[in-house]
Amino acid sequence: MTDNPKSPIENARSTQRIALVIQYLGTDFHGWQRQPNQRTVQEEIETTISNVLERPVTLYAAGRTDAGVHAAAQVAHFDADGPIPAHRWASVLYFNSSFGKGGTYLARSVLSQLAALSLHPLYRPDS
Repeated sequence: MTDNPKSPIENARSTQRIALVIQYLGTDFHGWQRQPNQRTVQEEIETTISNVLERPVTLYAAGRTDAGVHAAAQVAHFDADGPIPAHRWASVLYFNSSFGKGGTYLARSVLSQLAALSLHPLYRPDS
């Protein structure tokens, strides 16, 4: 018997694409994009999501900010499998940022507002 791997459409159905609309104060950050040996907004949020999902996650943003710059409605997405519905991710990230396994203090140090919603699996806000 041979393995029958899932098609891209079947994989898309089993994975949720979650969009985050993020408001943050960038004062203590070296911008949005992940950088070696620098604290960035992307890395802080990715770390928290990765701790929740117990696997590495990459956020894809529709734009970036420079060091010290704030954002009012930064849009980024990630793919997640599992039981958490899209609309619950904002609450999950707030809770896990304060008490999560990785000790990331995301909610107070990064996010001033966060909304989460489900996207079509083939939609990419960064393209």
